[in-house]
Amino acid sequence: FSSVSPWPACTASPWPAAWPAASRSARRCRGFAVELHTGTYCHSPANPRHLLALRDAAAHAAGHGLAVHAGHGLTLENVGPVAAIAECEELNIGHAIIAHAVFVGLPAAVRAMRIAMDMARAHDAAVHSGAHRRHG
Repeated sequence: FSSVSPWPACTASPWPAAWPAASRSARRCRGFAVELHTGTYCHSPANPRHLLALRDAAAHAAGHGLAVHAGHGLTLENVGPVAAIAECEELNIGHAIIAHAVFVGLPAAVRAMRIAMDMARAHDAAVHSGAHRRHG
């Protein structure tokens, strides 16, 4: 991949399959971001290894100064755990929104996805702050 573009407003980010080599390659090419491919997770969201791999990759990339994006196969049903990854700055979820909009309309589909993402982030923040613990 190359982050060099004839269009100044355009940027490119790789879809890394292996870490940490992908982070080093992105930095060498002056990339500013990586996009984590969530397809494996989406096919088996109950397998904790897939989500752990995404979390580790996001932490690694962010630790090397790269913005972290993620997507491919995310839906209302599986977006929460990925949205809760604090390092993820962007989720590519347009396909899921448009597919859902066929049934409920675009405003409702966008609202539903936003609620799912916000709830996951809020829950994750509460868990990490200790707010979920009972006192007494």
